[in-house]
This record gives sequence, structure tokens and C-alpha cells, in this order.
Amino acid sequence: MTKMKTKTPPPKSISGKASIKAYESLRPQLEAYNKKLGDLLAELMNNNKIKVQSLEHRTKSIDSFSEKISRPGKRYSNPIKQMTDLSGHRIIVYYTDDIDKVSEIIQSEFAIDIKASVDKRDELAPNEFGYLSKHYIVSLKEPRASLAEWKAYAGFKVEIQLRSVLQHAWAAIEHSLQYKADTDVPISSRRQLSRLSGLFELADQEFSALRAAQQRLAITTREAFDKGANDIEVNAVTMLEYINQSRLLDEILKMAINAGFTPANEQDARDKDKADKHSISGIVQIAKEGRIGFGDFQSRLRSNKKTIKIFFQEVFKASEIPWIVTKPFALLMACCLIFRELITKEMLGRLGWNLEIAEIVLSAARRSSS
Repeated sequence: MTKMKTKTPPPKSISGKASIKAYESLRPQLEAYNKKLGDLLAELMNNNKIKVQSLEHRTKSIDSFSEKISRPGKRYSNPIKQMTDLSGHRIIVYYTDDIDKVSEIIQSEFAIDIKASVDKRDELAPNEFGYLSKHYIVSLKEPRASLAEWKAYAGFKVEIQLRSVLQHAWAAIEHSLQYKADTDVPISSRRQLSRLSGLFELADQEFSALRAAQQRLAITTREAFDKGANDIEVNAVTMLEYINQSRLLDEILKMAINAGFTPANEQDARDKDKADKHSISGIVQIAKEGRIGFGDFQSRLRSNKKTIKIFFQEVFKASEIPWIVTKPFALLMACCLIFRELITKEMLGRLGWNLEIAEIVLSAARRSSS
């Protein structure tokens, strides 16, 4: 006599009240995980030299959780396990081609739920409007999941969204218009939105092309400097290459440090990058106003090395402010000495300098050269 097979009963659904109570207990742990995961994502972006506009994260609120499980058409037997958006992270990059680079990092570092993940950019037909992002549902994978500091979060699922700045802008505007789907849009507005989404997509492509052009210019400039060329247009891209490859500027940076200036902390990379761009912009403006070429920079720096050393010492003695120095800032300071006949306090003021500091620097330049 054969035994009759018994059907496995379906799992019992957890009541709405019980689910909300369970989520209230879990949420602090999710918030701690999100904070830790946000730090990890920032580190991964920095280690892979991906410049991001922002890294955001959020944990679904109790009210939002409660509202979602009670929506018509939504059925959860165990919402905490079934919902994939209790924890969410958003990585906003400047260029669309960086989205693919970040995707490779995410795929390498995390276990991906392929079925739940989606590239929303592929969902639109050619004649549809919209400008969407890439969504991953991820969890920790080995060996990280077994590490003591991560073990408590093994099995947690997190949504990671990847967007460009323009994709994020489109999403924010679309949200403000309260359009969730094509059918929500008045027919009279659809053509206009289609044109706008096309313009956003074209702008994203053009920004990526512009960056690629700058990268090519940097390479050709580097090669030109290696060959000893000096008849190169002075702009922010070529000036950065000059600063990076100049051994003479390495010496001048050491002079500033030996005089008491503090080298910039590499850990404060974002602040350092911003300060360097500001310095380079100032140098380029000085060069444009004085019609100064790279040959002028090189010859004047070389012939004034001893005076530059004295100048840094004079500046440091004359003020009590904490001087933080990088190679671009060391060159900008040296310009105040070697092109002192051109530079005025008002010019430095236009470059964003405090006028009292400008006067200290220019006075030190006059004393050093007398």
C-alpha cells in the first residue's frame, strides 16, 4: 500500500500589525547597516577614482512600510523578507559612462539578485519618453559576509540606484510633475516631455564626450612637455599637466614646506581637489592677463629659485594663519613673486583672495626681491 503524498501547507502570512512591530524592532539595525554600507561605497568609489556628485542612503520609514503593505494589490506573506527596498542607496555620478564603471564595482563586491535588479534605461521603447536609472538589489557576499564587523548584516537586501547628475535632475522634475507612468501625462504634454528627455540624454552624451576630449588633450599635452615643447595653449587642462610633470615645482613645494607651510592631507581629497582647481584657475587668469607662456613660467621659476625660498620664509613669518600648500598653490604663490610687476592686490581680490592676505603676500614678494 503506497502512502499518499501530503501537500506542504503554504507559509502562514504574518499579520500587518505583527509585521509593523517586527519592522520597528529591525529598523535601527537597518539604519546602522546603511551607515556602514554608505561608508564602504564611498571608499570603493574613492579607491577606483570614480568622482561622485553625491552618495545618498535612506531606511524606509515606519509610516512608509505600513502604507506599502496596506496598498491595494500588494500581498505579502512576510513583507520584511519580501521587500527589497527597506534599505536604499543612490550613487549619483557626473557622467553616464561612469554608471557602467560603478556597475562593475557593484557586481564585483556584492551578491546580485539578478531577477530583482533592473536597468530601467532598457525599459523604454524608442518612441517613449523618460530618463531612468540602473537599480541593483544586492546583499553581502563572501568573504565580507563572514567578517566580524559585517556578519550581523549577512542576508540583508539593499537597493542601490545608479544615476548621472542629469538623470537625477530629470527624475526630480518628473516627480514634481507627479507623473508615474506614460498614461498619467496629458496628451498635450507628451510631445514636449519627449523632446525634453531627448535633450537631457543628448546633454549627458555631450558631457561624456567633453570629458573624453579633455582626457585626450591631457595625454597630448603630456607628450608635448616630454618632448620639451613650450608653445602650448595655457588653460586649466594644460596647466594641470605642467604642474604634475614639473620636477622644478616639486622643489618649490619642498621650499614652502621647509619654510613652515603644511602639506595638504591626502585624506581630505575632495577639499584638496577643490582648492587645487581654484589655484589653477588663478594661475591661468594671471597667465592670460600677462600673456605668459609655459616657457616664461619655466625660465622665471628656475632663475628665481633662491628668491622663492626666501619669499616663502617671509610669508610664513609675516602671518599667523595656517598655510596649507599643494603643488598648484605653491606655483600660484610663486607667481606672486616672479610676476610681481603684473600682480596687484585687486587682482588677487578678484581671484577670491582675502585682501589682507594678498597684501601680506605681495609685501613679502617686494621684500624678498629687494
